[in-house]
Amino acid sequence: MKKPLATVALAAALLAVTACSSGTPGAPESPEAPPVDDGAISAPFNEAAASLLPDGVESLISVTDPTFAPFQFYDEGNETIIGWTADMITALSQTLGVDIPLEAAAFDTIIPGVSTGRYDLAASAFTVTEERLGNVDMVSWGLGGTGVAVAVGNPEAISTDPLTMCGLRISASRGTSQAIEILPRFQEACAAAGQPAIEENLFPSGQEALLALTSGRIDGHLNDTISIAYEADLHGGFEVAPGENINSSGFAFILAKDSALTPAFEAAMAAIIENGTYDAVNTKWAFPSTAAISVGQISNK
Repeated sequence: MKKPLATVALAAALLAVTACSSGTPGAPESPEAPPVDDGAISAPFNEAAASLLPDGVESLISVTDPTFAPFQFYDEGNETIIGWTADMITALSQTLGVDIPLEAAAFDTIIPGVSTGRYDLAASAFTVTEERLGNVDMVSWGLGGTGVAVAVGNPEAISTDPLTMCGLRISASRGTSQAIEILPRFQEACAAAGQPAIEENLFPSGQEALLALTSGRIDGHLNDTISIAYEADLHGGFEVAPGENINSSGFAFILAKDSALTPAFEAAMAAIIENGTYDAVNTKWAFPSTAAISVGQISNK
């Protein structure tokens, strides 16, 4: 079998740049993973999509941060990555007829790893932004937005209105759109209103932030609303603050800028949506209907 495409690309990339050390994280120190529907996902091979792959590609490397249930997280044995993302990678692998192992890495190392060729595909709830589209290719897979996790009873009366967070300890995960775009914008809103600055707390993972929240070290945590609601229902100890989603937008897979793989993954996503596999994965992981996209929303070109 030929080497994975990312292995070849990385050798060339290291001649010009020093790749970020992603370091595969160990199993997260978090509450025991929940029992889930273990129904296997099966998608038919799609010759039209597979024909769009570059010649000779037999395996690809995908990567995710396995700390964002129900998107991706470790099973009860803390060894296997499961969740929506893992099932969708399986479906993409079956559709394209190539192996796509799913590796683990810290969130803020993933995009640099794709850009330098260490990985072929980044699979997580990456928010589609103009800044990201200027640096990477994005293949959309769903819709969502940001919410705020707060302590039970919401003692600080936080909502998704940034002025309710002024002077409070608010967190986000490093490298996320919440940390890069939303928190700075909220700081500007507090300053413009003459309110005290938000005390920003950035964590390596969402699970570490939620642990800080439940232990009283922060007042609120910005993350995807789907993930917050899932974790709150599963483990308790916090709840979703009231208000409309912040930055309602699309979620996408990430590939290197102008990647030769992008057309194949766009076609594979279209096939998965059209043959019902997409709906099956969404249903398995209790995604709301509002999170689903149509074929016409896949491409960001």
